[in-house]
Amino acid sequence: YKKIEKGLVDLNAVSEKFLNGEGLCHKHVDWCYDPSSEYLVQEKIEVNLPTIFTENVKSPLKLEKFINPSTLPGSKTIQTIDNELHGDDAKIFGTIVHLLLEKLPKINPNNWQTTLPNILKWADINVSDEIQNKAYKQAKKIINNPSFEFIFAPETLAEVQFSTIVEPIGKLPIVGVIDRLVLSEDLACIIDFKTNREVPSCVDQVPLGILQQMGAYAASMQKVFPEKNIELGIIWTHSAELMKIDVNTALSSIEPIRMT
Repeated sequence: YKKIEKGLVDLNAVSEKFLNGEGLCHKHVDWCYDPSSEYLVQEKIEVNLPTIFTENVKSPLKLEKFINPSTLPGSKTIQTIDNELHGDDAKIFGTIVHLLLEKLPKINPNNWQTTLPNILKWADINVSDEIQNKAYKQAKKIINNPSFEFIFAPETLAEVQFSTIVEPIGKLPIVGVIDRLVLSEDLACIIDFKTNREVPSCVDQVPLGILQQMGAYAASMQKVFPEKNIELGIIWTHSAELMKIDVNTALSSIEPIRMT
């Protein structure tokens, strides 16, 4: 109390009577004003609120039907040679490669090997060491390829979710995920990763299902970025090569589908 009293005295506090006795008071504004007196009697005001404030919130509409570019009709593989992995093993291999191509570029390369188990655990993936190591080597080879440096630059976008309606394709929303999106002032470059064991030698050999997928991406991004030129590219992870896909070729491949 003595310390507080000394502090108040040093601040030139004045003596004042309080409900429980006399004391020191330090103030720099008028504390005696009681604004509550203004609110004792209030005039009732009728306010007509818009109905949005009085109605119960409706449940959000569920998207029952939509077009997923990756599930459009048509083959996704060439299938002229025997694949080393089959069925679920091939699918999980592709999933791991895609996951690593998304996550590893953000991590210090010195920590890739030790971080790998944590990434798989986070994704709830339990797989043999053989498949895990194959997927890691393939992803590492792609990321470290100098030709692909622009694809994994810090400013690029990974796993880009989108939803659009493109009338030439159909009246249902197109809902999908683009593996990698490289944006500049006048360009939107769409990159898709494919882990197919057998790689087509030219665009003419690209399976129809993949061409349609790329066409759906192109049509959607044309609507999202109408001011930008659209480019398409597929990285075949098995051969570590980038194949450019002509936008018109991809768009024309989905035209006959007319999904509604």
